[in-house]
Parts: sequence; structure tokens; C-alpha cells
Amino acid sequence: MKKIPYSKYELEKLYDKEGSIGKVASRLSRPYSTVRYWYYKNKIKVQPSCMTIYQELRNTPMSEFQKSIVLGSALGDGCLKLAPHSKNARLRIGHCEKQIEYLKWKYYMLQPFSRKFGLDQLVKEKIYKGAKFKSTNFYSFYTVVHPDITHYYRKYYIRGNKKVSEDIINELDLISLAIWFGDDGSSYRDKRNGSVMCSFATNSFNYKEQLILVEALRKFFGGTIKIDKQGNKDREDLLLRLYKTEHVKNFLYNIKTVLPKCIHYKIALRD
Repeated sequence: MKKIPYSKYELEKLYDKEGSIGKVASRLSRPYSTVRYWYYKNKIKVQPSCMTIYQELRNTPMSEFQKSIVLGSALGDGCLKLAPHSKNARLRIGHCEKQIEYLKWKYYMLQPFSRKFGLDQLVKEKIYKGAKFKSTNFYSFYTVVHPDITHYYRKYYIRGNKKVSEDIINELDLISLAIWFGDDGSSYRDKRNGSVMCSFATNSFNYKEQLILVEALRKFFGGTIKIDKQGNKDREDLLLRLYKTEHVKNFLYNIKTVLPKCIHYKIALRD
């Protein structure tokens, strides 16, 4: 059994301040069951609760950092889901095997609200527009349903589909921006002149929403932002391109301070 990383005195002080095991777990970004075991092992008396674990977690606010992860994931590879007849929404996040450490980082950052982490889809052959290709193993996890996630679902989803409203201009912060970039961003260097650029894949959003996203990005980026297309006659994908080398380097540096090392390859300036 691993050593408990907090003393009995520290755990008692945390419980006195937070008022419940759920809130202590949230403060420490640890699984609820783990924190509950610490209190049991140290013979620390806590107030009995008539709520289930999930009820207690729904009544425990997410941290501002966790809320930003939810928002950034909603813009990127995450999906907010509201089940029929459910009062609150939950977040599902999934990544391919190459990004499994990045997914694990999100899983731990969202504790105690994240649930079981596991293999979602095995490698298999797919056919797209007549062409065959192999997908990699895909991993995912859900969070518990939670009012703070419902807040973003109500703002950024219509009938189960992602949308962008002007609220994103004020709500996007450096953390949510970094998560969005970690999910959908890329950076590269132009071989012809050495200039550095980066981009966000934004095909989930229509042109009007792209314009709103441009305004949200202007809080963090002082260079040129263009709505662009790439692809061919069969498929054209929208993306936001960011230009002007010094501005891009500063932008990527700020993002790098938030994201874990395992996803820094997206920030490396590739030729």
C-alpha cells in the first residue's frame, strides 16, 4: 500500500476547512475513494452523509482549473452529453493511443469527477470515401454528471451539437485555450522563409462561429489570424491559421506553460 501523502493533522485541517470528503478530494484532485480511505486509515471522524458518492460530487464545485479543462475540451476533442431525462451533463474525452498520456493527464486533473479510464475501440481497418486505412487503439473516460458541466452544455450545445456563442470571447482563458490547442492545434515552420505558424482545426463550427473564435483568440494573440481551408474537392476542412513569427512563438510559449510534456510535440516547431 502506498504511503499516504498527507499527515493526520493535514487531513483534519483540510476536512475542517472544506466540510466534506468530496470537497477535500476536489481540492487535492484525487479520487473520492482514495481520500475516503485516507480518513479511514487515520481514524479521522467525519460527519456521516445521507448522500451517495455521486450526489456528494454533484454538490462539490469544480475548481476554476477544472472548469477551464471542460471548456477547452468542449472546443476540442471532448464531447458534452446530456442524457434524456437527466438534469445535468457529463464530459466524455477520448484520444488515440499516441496521446494516451495526454488523456491520462486530463483524467487526473479532473479528479475526483472523472470515472473509469479504459480502452474504447481496438485498432481496426476503416474505409473512408473508398480508401482503406487503419485506426489506432482509442481510449476514453467520462466524468460524473455535474452542474458545472451543464453550464457549458447549455451555452455551447444546441440539440446535442456543438456551437459557439459570443460568451466564448470572455470565457476563454489560457488554460482552456491550451487544452483546445492540445486537442486541435498544430505548429510548423515554412521551409521557404523560416517563418513560424500555427493553426486550429475548427471544422466543427460554421463560418459565423469561426469569426467569434477569431475574436476570442485576439485576447492572446497579436499577430494575423485567418480563416482558411485545406483539403480537396471531396472534403474541405476549415481551420484558423495564426501568422507572424514572433507573435506565434510567444503564443506557443504561453500554451506550453499549461500543457504536460507528453503533448509538447504539438508545440515543437516542425519543418
